[in-house]
Amino acid sequence: MEALDPSPQSGSSIPEAAKKPVHTITSHGRSEGFALDWAASFSADNTSVSGVRLLSGDITSKIYLTTSTISGFTTSPNPFTSHTSSIEDLQWSPSEPTVFASCSADQSIRIWDVRVKGRKSAMVVENAHDADINVISWNRTTGGSGYLMVSGGDEGGLKVWDLRGWNKSVD
Repeated sequence: MEALDPSPQSGSSIPEAAKKPVHTITSHGRSEGFALDWAASFSADNTSVSGVRLLSGDITSKIYLTTSTISGFTTSPNPFTSHTSSIEDLQWSPSEPTVFASCSADQSIRIWDVRVKGRKSAMVVENAHDADINVISWNRTTGGSGYLMVSGGDEGGLKVWDLRGWNKSVD
């Protein structure tokens, strides 16, 4: 890690302009944030990367979407709101660019599509664990289809889910 050594002998320093963030997400107010995930944004015809997207979740059960444009970053003021407790993890789908998953201390796993009006989840498994769900991860090796997911909860359980059998949410 010598290349990152900040000592004067290394001959490198970080310019003052680079020590400032390029964007600050203020939508969460003073609520702590716990979950974050990045993904690429694609052009309208899905043929080229046009920027990045960032999901952020907080202790008040809100999820915000931040996107990049040529002029900078923009965070939507309208959160995704179906969870009833702290957002613990967020994951963009490896196969569907508008779909993401979330898990929460409310013991649910939810699947969302950013195109759905009202910013409510599209699918849900309530009581997926007997305790808070801390982590989720899409299987990125199932032929690119992304239908398998694993979740981990406070009770010590790890559960593998086949999303092909999930039904749409009613909330």
